[in-house]
Amino acid sequence: MMNADVLQEFQAQPTPTQKPEPHIVFNNKFEFQVGPNERYLNICLWCKPPLD
Repeated sequence: MMNADVLQEFQAQPTPTQKPEPHIVFNNKFEFQVGPNERYLNICLWCKPPLD
């Protein structure tokens, strides 16, 4: 789960949960509004490992 402050600051949305598969394709489109003083965005994709 994303930090609530980050969600509000960048208006980010968590991606929908996907079923575990050997090859997963993410077809999500994201739009970020970046201020004039921002030089870069550090975007991370976190994958939760299976429990078994």
